[in-house]
Amino acid sequence: MPYRNHPRFNLRRLLRFPLLSAKGRPSAAGTTESEVLFELTGENPENRLFGRYDAAEVRERLERAGLLPGLGLLSELFALLSAFSRELSVDGVLDVPDHFHTALFYSRAFRYLDPAEEGRFQAIARDLAAVPIALASDAIREGCLFDRGTGAPLPWVASEQVMSGRGPLRRFLRSEAYRTARNRALADLHVVVNWDLYRRKIASRGAGEKSP
Repeated sequence: MPYRNHPRFNLRRLLRFPLLSAKGRPSAAGTTESEVLFELTGENPENRLFGRYDAAEVRERLERAGLLPGLGLLSELFALLSAFSRELSVDGVLDVPDHFHTALFYSRAFRYLDPAEEGRFQAIARDLAAVPIALASDAIREGCLFDRGTGAPLPWVASEQVMSGRGPLRRFLRSEAYRTARNRALADLHVVVNWDLYRRKIASRGAGEKSP
């Protein structure tokens, strides 16, 4: 059962830009039109990261952080996101992973906002730990993940994952209520991949790709 009693965080709460209420603070002086538009309407016509950083600024920060080019740099990337969140005075950074493998990568620093979703994700990660990540993610994408107890299919549900920075978000993710709800969901769910179904889907997918 989804956990319903936690505070209602949303995108604006997490990516909260206190620009219009800065009242003369030094940070308000550099406010751009695009930032104000992003705060008021959520629009981002200039395609700036967080409504502030353009492509050149992002690249410069990535280079300064040692992230261009390179693999296995998640720790450095998370540190850069933390720096951005401090500069923007937000409570945290939000992502909505649309695949299991991306959620797994982000889970080093991110937690699902809904504790029941976090428990569900951890149960999947626990039960598929012996399966290569790419294979597990593809099997989930193909709809081959099932609840071992009920036999019901378990589609991948894209939900908010957050990296907390400060304030009520951090307190919530560290709270006893969050841990209790997460652990309950984790204990209640056990999953399995129907590999026969997966092989049939892969064969069907291959046949479709060969069709003229």
